Amino acid sequence: MQEIHNKIALDVNSEKSSAVITAKSEDKGTRYIDAELTFGGEKITIGNNDRVVMTAAEADTGRTIGLIDGSVQNGNAVIELTDELLSAPGKLDCEIAVYGTDSKVLTSARFRLVITERIDSEVIEREADFSALTTALSDVAGTSNRIDALTERVQPVSLGGTGATDIITAAQNLKTASLKSGTAIAENDDLDDYKTPGTYYALRTAALTLTHSPVDGAFKLYVIEQQTNYYIQILVAVVGNTMWFRGSGTANTYSEWRKVLTADTVVEESGTWTPVPESGTISTVTANYFYDGKRITVLAKFTCGNDVATTLKLTGLPVATRNKSAGSIVVMDTASVVSVIASESKLQVKSAESLAGQTVIVTITYMV
Repeated sequence: MQEIHNKIALDVNSEKSSAVITAKSEDKGTRYIDAELTFGGEKITIGNNDRVVMTAAEADTGRTIGLIDGSVQNGNAVIELTDELLSAPGKLDCEIAVYGTDSKVLTSARFRLVITERIDSEVIEREADFSALTTALSDVAGTSNRIDALTERVQPVSLGGTGATDIITAAQNLKTASLKSGTAIAENDDLDDYKTPGTYYALRTAALTLTHSPVDGAFKLYVIEQQTNYYIQILVAVVGNTMWFRGSGTANTYSEWRKVLTADTVVEESGTWTPVPESGTISTVTANYFYDGKRITVLAKFTCGNDVATTLKLTGLPVATRNKSAGSIVVMDTASVVSVIASESKLQVKSAESLAGQTVIVTITYMV
């Protein structure tokens, strides 16, 4: 059966429209209103994800009798004149409101809907069997279409929906942690730029190219807004089972990453490193480090050249310290007071007497 679409234009800057639409009472599934919203003669295009609702009120009493959910086609609002709305003759004042996914609302001018009485409506009502059959056939034909419409419709967050058709986008829109992958972090991105609350992930190929990442393997990143312009990042690394966090300060920039959790099963790591003097020379170097997942211990044994005075600064620590850490030192041929301090990626060895020609053993442990 052919549908009847009444096309009207409604200026959002007018209180009332001269448009009058006439329909017969008790018609079902055949009458529609195609409303184009305008402003100053220019069309306002309604988004496909926007929600359209028509409110109908009795013209003489102003009592609201119905809220009809519509759809969007070609940027216009399409409203079905439902059998409930057309159940009785009368005059209705109607208006159409558009609810955007960005929480914005726009309402049209009012227009008149006149519902006239059907001839022989009482006779049809007496035909109980025919009426029941008509209703049953209508319900069967319409059920799948209504289910499809509900499935495809995207309800904005402002109206109690998620604003999405999939769970990952829904989690992002609701600013909650996604149990699935989330949004991919692109190669060469800077994690300092991630301030939009949500769930993100990086594959190893991308992680190797990132700036301000504490790991070089795959990870999942949660960004939380603590308050306006203050953010927290929580990063869970796949390799090593480690968790990192950091926050942004008043300058809206992130602090240094801090590791907050390491699995108990982390395998000890060890290796060698190469101390390099900032000035002077050293020789006969042996240097090692040991890492237990929380602390790193570095050891070095070397002989100072004749060009070394009372202070020697070495660079090249395998892992930088975050705070100054003091350790122990042994100078083989002297009993003079000697101290060693690790700061950032440097070791500073200091003695009350000259270190020239002395063999030195340094041991220091610090958190990483």
